[in-house]
Amino acid sequence: MTGFQTRSAPLETLEQCLPRLLQNLSLARAQIVIDHLRGVIQTGERDRIVFIDASPRDATDTPVAAVIAIRQPASNESAPPTDSATILHAGLLAHRDGDDAGEIMTELSMAVEAEFDRRGTRFVQWATDPADSRDDSIGRWCEAFGFAEVGTLQYLGGPVEAKSSPSGQTDVSRGQTD
Repeated sequence: MTGFQTRSAPLETLEQCLPRLLQNLSLARAQIVIDHLRGVIQTGERDRIVFIDASPRDATDTPVAAVIAIRQPASNESAPPTDSATILHAGLLAHRDGDDAGEIMTELSMAVEAEFDRRGTRFVQWATDPADSRDDSIGRWCEAFGFAEVGTLQYLGGPVEAKSSPSGQTDVSRGQTD
């Protein structure tokens, strides 16, 4: 028996855990996670959010790690639920020593897999931000959950050039010429 237990945590506890869970992410990645969560909550489809936490067996009201995932929406109201999800982030809420961290990662990985099996989720991707590679624990979490890096996608990227207009205002364009 391990020293930690996991649970599908109520979304009410998500707000309390979120600042600590996202504290080591880049600001851009943390904002993406928050925007995804806000978007799902605003649609009223809260059941699409998978939020699982882990806590010591002797202090079940004190989570030390958590994982957040979002199941993809059905294509329309009459379509069956999709079988895909995206893990937005998983991490520690407080510093733990290496042995504890490994045990927690394993426990959360098994809990997430069981939850996805229960919900019929068959395709899962993990979205991270290359800027977060400074925190090597992201890679350890992905590995513990059985993920391997496939590639880096860049959205809306490109050079930005600023030039002054005759009125003295700065005009920002994406490599376009007059």
